[in-house]
Amino acid sequence: VVKPGQMALLTGSSHLHLGFVDHAMHAKGIFGTYKDAVLPGMHTVEGGQTSTGTIVNWFKRTLVGPETSYSVLDAEAAAVPPGCDGLSCLDHFQGNRTPHTDPLSRGAVVGLTLAHTRGHVFR
Repeated sequence: VVKPGQMALLTGSSHLHLGFVDHAMHAKGIFGTYKDAVLPGMHTVEGGQTSTGTIVNWFKRTLVGPETSYSVLDAEAAAVPPGCDGLSCLDHFQGNRTPHTDPLSRGAVVGLTLAHTRGHVFR
């Protein structure tokens, strides 16, 4: 990612979104821009989600268990259609970073029914 208009997604315990523009830019819900922070002459725009990878780890560790691999969970999630049959998850388990910065915001799983499976929740 070295041209204006491109974005990188760095994933780990959280997600970091880095974009590059050729001019200073400021808006509510994003951090930056930071001139020359990554590439000379470029302005870096930053955003992200606070606990995405941590939530995946928490879900597997506390609700699924070590006997089930991430590959199995991925396959179960892939079998669930987009929209998860009405199930939604708000990933604010450790607050929210962007676009609505709020360290006190909390996560939620909404629309859960007895028809949903762990594949729905993992997706």
